[in-house]
Amino acid sequence: MRKTVTTLALAGALLAFPLAAAQAGDKPTNEELAQIHEALLRAGFANWGEIEREDDDGGREVWEVDDAVTAEGDRYDLTLDANYEIVERERED
Repeated sequence: MRKTVTTLALAGALLAFPLAAAQAGDKPTNEELAQIHEALLRAGFANWGEIEREDDDGGREVWEVDDAVTAEGDRYDLTLDANYEIVERERED
């Protein structure tokens, strides 16, 4: 009986693991980071700060990029969608 309970507990933990794979506040994987960097460079940003996965108001996962700076020195907080397109720019003063 004890072995059955342990086996069921382990199986439950393994099933729950994929659900926790992508959570708000997560950092991007190396592959995701490469896609984000490419999108930011293509949009004219020279450097940026922290990048985290978040949920937008519609419950969709997006990437939040803090303190992205253009070549001209303008600073923005950015939101990128799942296709790595910039969908929101908030200028920082």
